[in-house]
Amino acid sequence: MDSLKKCPDQSILSECPAPDLRFNAETRATHESGLSNVLTLPHSLEVSQAMLHELRLRQIELELQNQALRESMMELRSMQEQYFDLYDLAPVGYCSVADDGFIIQANQTLASLVGRSIESLRNYAFLKLVLPADRDIGYLLQRHLVRVGDTRAIELRMLKQDGSSFWAQLLTRVARLQGETSVLRIALHDITERKRAEDIVCHNQSLLASAEFNRCVIDSVPARIAVLDRLGAIVAVNQPWKQVAMGHGSAVGVTAVRTGVGANYLAICRQAFATTQDPYAQMATQGIEAVLAGHLPIFSMEYPCHHAEGSEWFEMKVMPMGEDIQGVVVAHTDITERKRSNQALVESDARFSQFMDTLPAIAFIKNERGELVYANRHFEKTFLLGNWAGLTSSDLYPPDVAHRLDASDQNALDVGYLVSEISIVRPDGLHAVYQDHKFAIPRHGLPPLLGCIALDISEHKRIEMAYREGQEHLTQAQSIASMGSWRADLSSGDVRWSDEQFRMLGYSPGTVVPSYEAFLQRVVPEDRERVRTAFAQSLLFVGPHQMEYRIQLPDGSQRYVLANGMVEKDSNGHPRFITGTLVDITERMRIADELLAAKHVAEHANRAKSKFLAAASHDLRQPLAALALYVGALQRKADPSLHHLVNKITECCTALSELLNDLLEVSKLEAGVVKPHLEHFSLDEFMQKLLSMHSPVAVNKSLKLRWRNCGQYAYSDPVLMRRIVGNLLSNAIRYTDQGGVLMAYRHHDGRTWLEIWDTGIGIAADKIDFIFEEFSQLDTTLKNPGSGLGLAIMTKTAELLGLKIRVRSREGFGSMFAVELPSGHAVQAIKHRQFNGHRRSLHFAIVENNVHVLDSIVIALQSAGHEVTYALDGKTLLAILDSVPPDIIIADYRLSAQITGYDVIEAARSRFGDTLPALIITGDTDPSLIRKMSQRGIAIQYKPLQLDALLACATEQVERSKT
Repeated sequence: MDSLKKCPDQSILSECPAPDLRFNAETRATHESGLSNVLTLPHSLEVSQAMLHELRLRQIELELQNQALRESMMELRSMQEQYFDLYDLAPVGYCSVADDGFIIQANQTLASLVGRSIESLRNYAFLKLVLPADRDIGYLLQRHLVRVGDTRAIELRMLKQDGSSFWAQLLTRVARLQGETSVLRIALHDITERKRAEDIVCHNQSLLASAEFNRCVIDSVPARIAVLDRLGAIVAVNQPWKQVAMGHGSAVGVTAVRTGVGANYLAICRQAFATTQDPYAQMATQGIEAVLAGHLPIFSMEYPCHHAEGSEWFEMKVMPMGEDIQGVVVAHTDITERKRSNQALVESDARFSQFMDTLPAIAFIKNERGELVYANRHFEKTFLLGNWAGLTSSDLYPPDVAHRLDASDQNALDVGYLVSEISIVRPDGLHAVYQDHKFAIPRHGLPPLLGCIALDISEHKRIEMAYREGQEHLTQAQSIASMGSWRADLSSGDVRWSDEQFRMLGYSPGTVVPSYEAFLQRVVPEDRERVRTAFAQSLLFVGPHQMEYRIQLPDGSQRYVLANGMVEKDSNGHPRFITGTLVDITERMRIADELLAAKHVAEHANRAKSKFLAAASHDLRQPLAALALYVGALQRKADPSLHHLVNKITECCTALSELLNDLLEVSKLEAGVVKPHLEHFSLDEFMQKLLSMHSPVAVNKSLKLRWRNCGQYAYSDPVLMRRIVGNLLSNAIRYTDQGGVLMAYRHHDGRTWLEIWDTGIGIAADKIDFIFEEFSQLDTTLKNPGSGLGLAIMTKTAELLGLKIRVRSREGFGSMFAVELPSGHAVQAIKHRQFNGHRRSLHFAIVENNVHVLDSIVIALQSAGHEVTYALDGKTLLAILDSVPPDIIIADYRLSAQITGYDVIEAARSRFGDTLPALIITGDTDPSLIRKMSQRGIAIQYKPLQLDALLACATEQVERSKT
């Protein structure tokens, strides 16, 4: 028996788990019955009882374990429900992404962050939620995680359904499933505010690097800024804070701002709330305390300031100073204009919506799939639809029409804008023709939308057909009824239109009830307010009224019309009737536009002429320049017997030079580089100098020149006046063969004038305006006809001085020219230093690429006793000069295709100083060149050159540089 008690089956039974207890018990019972021949019955019963007792103990243990298991399962179910509640309601967006990149599970927070529903996120590509610019980063991160099974964090921008974006931090981890399958777990935090705060902190930290720079910056900004310490006391303020002197508004924006350094800003805000219950003061206090305590990275609020003149809005921002500095920066910014702008934008959107809904045309917008996303009220009324969202062409039209419309839509998206016509049968059964104006609406990062404005041109098409069928009758009707007419009874409101009035306004006669509103609907929106004002004013006055404005027909075209109206009053003096006409003046306006265009063409041709003359002048001056200088040198060296021939050559050169000088004067006046220098001068002295200049010519023609001394003074530019009067005097002598010329100072029409009378050939009345045109001459057969530019130059000069010119002439008896002369006062005569032949020797530096012109200049200057350094190009000239500066540098303008004389002068000035006197020689009278040289203080001498003029100009430049 002892040996049986030690049977290993008992130990096996005691160590067996509960599910195997029954099996072990049955096995042991069988074993015991097999030993019945050995054991006695009492012994078998004892073993069975022991086993039964042990089975009962195991049963009790099993029931206890099952009870614990049931409780664990209930707790697990409760925890699972709590988990899903936390998963959906957690402030962090969660989702699971399969290997193919599509979302298989997402919580409500993620759906709210991206502006979508949870259902729409399932089986949605996760990368489509990433901003296109950051998708490559997101894709590489996803592939890297799937490959290595690691956990990563990344910051990128996410895309909302409305097209906006926000910054997010993604915490990702790969969970391996059965086999090779894995899923990407993503936790997404919205860190937009943190990013914004980081940007502000970084910005502030960079500015704090330089205290002086910060002070300059914060003083220059319009915001009122103060720095508070950790207790809320003001430690520093900017200039706008110091200068604020308002006496109204809230405590937050005024009372507190008017305090200075040392005051406690928090205490002032608390006191303001305690005494006035100002909620903004309480908000400011709480915001500053939160930023100081580190509970908020930044605090911002907007508050109003109400006063007698109106209301203003301000924005208050509180930002921490930084990790190392305990304190905050408080800034008050005037946002009144921003508020007004936002309100104006809202009102503008409302007006646009109202305009689109009242537009007498169909307007709609389609997305990239051809589905309607917007339609105006006219669309709804035309197609009898209330719910049109998502409809396509196939839903609205027959297959053939829908196919043509879809092709037209695609063509419009390709080219950007397209106008086409389509004929359809509307839902109400009417046949209609529409003119579609289709255009692409671009979107950043997304396919463009298609916009369309469809105008009903059915009536227009019917009119065209009627026109083709009865063109002759329509032409006759238009000739008989050339205008529309109307009459309004102001007391009854009855309005009557003629048939032509209907047609002019785009209505078929009888299709609408004539009214002021129906008429005003046809006036273009930009002119309606002006028409309303004119109509209201016309009711205040008896008599005719007239105005021009534009009307817009149903086909979209605009016409210019002339409206005439007259108000009739009753016996009591009250407006009773108003009658008017409407005339189409579109053709007249077109002709006016053509005339304006023709004027612009003529002005362009005039400018082209000036450029041509400038180029021609240059080409003519180039050979003449050398000739004149050679003649000057020859005159000094030639035998006395040859002086007669030299003088003839000089006269020819002088005549040609005068012509080119006239061209130069025209170019200078057109370039605007001639600046008047007004001064007071004696008129008698002025005229005596002119008489001494012109007397020899008059004496040769046996003419008398007379000037009546007046003792008067003039106030003008004597140099420019000498050109004007000298030209008139020269012409008077030239065109007078007998008699004489009289000059006098006279008063006429409240002005003072200088009049020049002659007994010459006179001018025909129909030719007086012609003589002031350029290159105009009345008689080209005269011995000395002139250039034809004198009077044109005189006129431009007078316009420059603001003077008027009068002409009176009788053909065959003489002429009178008068120039306005402003009165002056007696002043001391200014004696100008005159150039004479006794000049000091100068050192000239000359660069000229034409050998003949260069030789002639060098010979002429050396003959006059001057030192000359010369070369054919600027590089050589500067090399010869080395470090020795000349008194003046003279350069031909066109040295080569790449280098000009201006370039050489600038190089010389960079070496010898910017004040080095300089002179350009050219034959180019281009106004732009004249302006450029004048701005750099470079004198200009035009070819052909006169030695005296060249020396005088050079000496003047040298003397001017010294002063």
